[in-house]
Amino acid sequence: MSTGEFLFELRTEEIPAGFLADGTRELRERTVKGLSEAGLLGDATVDVYDTPRRLILRINGLASEIPARETEVTGPPKKAAFKEDGSPTPAALGFAKSHGADPSALRIVTTPKGEYAGLTKKLPAVPATEVLSKLIPVVVASIPWPKLMRWGEGVESFVRPVHGIVALFDGEVVPLSLFGIASGRETVGHRSAGDPKIEVKSFDDYRAKLKAAGVWIDASERRRILLERGRELASEAGGMMHEDERLLDLLSHLTEHPGLLCGKIREEFLALPEEVLITAIREHQKSFVVEKPDGGIAPYFLSPMDQTGDSAGAITRGNEWVVAARLSDAAFFFAEDRKSALGEKAPKLAKLAFHEKLGSYSDKAARMEELSGVLADELGLPGERQAARIAAGLAKVDLVTEMVKELTDLQGIVGGIYLRWERASEPVWQAVYDHYRPKSESDELPRGAAGGIVALADKIDSLAGFFGLGLIPSGSKDPYALRRAAQGVIRILLENGWNLDLDAISARAASLYGTKISAPPEDVANRLRPFWVERIRYLLERRGLRYDEIAAVLASGPAPLPDIVGRATAIAAYRESEHFRTLILAFKRIVNIISDRPDTGAVDPALFVEKAERELWDAYGEAKTRVDDSLAARNYPEALAAIARLAEPLDRLFVDVMVLCEDDRVRANRVALLRWLSRGFSRFAVFSEIVAERETKKETAGVS
Repeated sequence: MSTGEFLFELRTEEIPAGFLADGTRELRERTVKGLSEAGLLGDATVDVYDTPRRLILRINGLASEIPARETEVTGPPKKAAFKEDGSPTPAALGFAKSHGADPSALRIVTTPKGEYAGLTKKLPAVPATEVLSKLIPVVVASIPWPKLMRWGEGVESFVRPVHGIVALFDGEVVPLSLFGIASGRETVGHRSAGDPKIEVKSFDDYRAKLKAAGVWIDASERRRILLERGRELASEAGGMMHEDERLLDLLSHLTEHPGLLCGKIREEFLALPEEVLITAIREHQKSFVVEKPDGGIAPYFLSPMDQTGDSAGAITRGNEWVVAARLSDAAFFFAEDRKSALGEKAPKLAKLAFHEKLGSYSDKAARMEELSGVLADELGLPGERQAARIAAGLAKVDLVTEMVKELTDLQGIVGGIYLRWERASEPVWQAVYDHYRPKSESDELPRGAAGGIVALADKIDSLAGFFGLGLIPSGSKDPYALRRAAQGVIRILLENGWNLDLDAISARAASLYGTKISAPPEDVANRLRPFWVERIRYLLERRGLRYDEIAAVLASGPAPLPDIVGRATAIAAYRESEHFRTLILAFKRIVNIISDRPDTGAVDPALFVEKAERELWDAYGEAKTRVDDSLAARNYPEALAAIARLAEPLDRLFVDVMVLCEDDRVRANRVALLRWLSRGFSRFAVFSEIVAERETKKETAGVS
């Protein structure tokens, strides 16, 4: 059975750049699923590509057919299928006929549900082209786009009108139809060349001919070319390209031909704050700025153009005109905002809703101010209290400025800029500027302790409010970005080494809402607890800690984040020790013994019979003292080493002593001893949660 290549191109009008990455991913995943279910995928590789005007699918190594095969099918139950003399009933005859089988082929088959009529059905070979011609239209039509369009007679809908289809298997056209358009082998080149018609024979032929006609089908290649060309143009202008990963990703999906031009910025606009200049040019013109080697913005910008050159300069002049208009607007808004101090605009926040049930942004600012004072005290940072409260009260005021209305990405930043111009103290303006940070896992943290406090107050206030209303994220739905807020809180605490009782601060934040939320503060804290744990677990896994190390520490109960990290890190460093592996297996054995037995209370050393019992009890007392001292000093490796020294006496106990002996009192005392050991060190970790290496090997050995 030969294997071959399938090429599919769906040519459309321009698809929004923000839709393409998800759309092509769905195209691939749904194709893989369909081929797998049909039994045709095998070892074939499935790749997808896109341009604003094309969705492209390439499957390589696809079997030419699904081979002929036999399958077992069952029909009616035995009692309904056969008479007493063994002859088939009408129900059985109908079953055989529906599968094109002779009644003589019927037999009785035994299934987990009982005995049924069955037969072996012979399935003919199915050509891959037949499978593809049915599957691809279904896959394409099922892609979940954010928005759909209708065109022509409006019978069908898709993300954009469709103009052409290429579908080839080993160079031969696969007959299929989508949106009233039949497949063929003809595509078109770049529109700047007049959409020249191109006949293609294979994927390599297709890619080469399109590139010759001005189309790069690989977004990663377009991205690389845009970055290289941007650096070249910036260097020629005497500066450096201000590289923006998010913008590069967008532009790689915005063009078929990765072209850039270099335009000029009028000198008077360079007086604008850099953040405003960069954001206005990025958001309105999807362009990069050029930075001077010694700092500051050079009078140049780099704009995308979906073609190679601009010999007449018309495209460049058009971009310069638009950039000048946008920056004129920004300069006007900047001047208007500065006619009054930022703090004087604060009363306007009372008319800006934070949430219909949670009040205005004026209410939120008051809660943030109060919570910032509480946080400064709880974190042992009384010196930051005043700056944090002032910044918290001003943090949301820029939402009513003209600049933020125009450039929403600058919220927070604009407030910080205006306060800097007003000569506010550095801790205050920086805290306002940074209070939305971190916006992502890789984003920088707020500068300074006051900035961290205000950022915590903002995020914790939002989490308490929305959880208090029962608006808890589920699945992929998180309209208020609460996962990002919680992750920001955890990162700020972790990376600053700050101890904070998340339950207590959650309840305090909820209490500040008063009657706006009906849930008691303690209930809000209880709702938030698993959410905090989920984010802690996620961030620790990203730091390289194993799931069972994290689970063991989290199972020991609420604790300051630096303490959680310290204990989990100590386990990760120590787990390869032979003593540690023995200890883990012993703790698992302890759990198995005590889990279904009553708690009989304290241990009575007078009831010890065997030497191993006494030795373990003495070792436990010594270890407990060392562990308590080490934890108090935050010396987590030493605490764990003290616990690990129990491995040998525990091992001797299980070898020399029958824990579940016949004597009721002795048995109960031995169970109590094991329970005390388990409880005594659960403050460090619940060690039974850790997967010992021997268990891991056993599990792995059972996986084929």
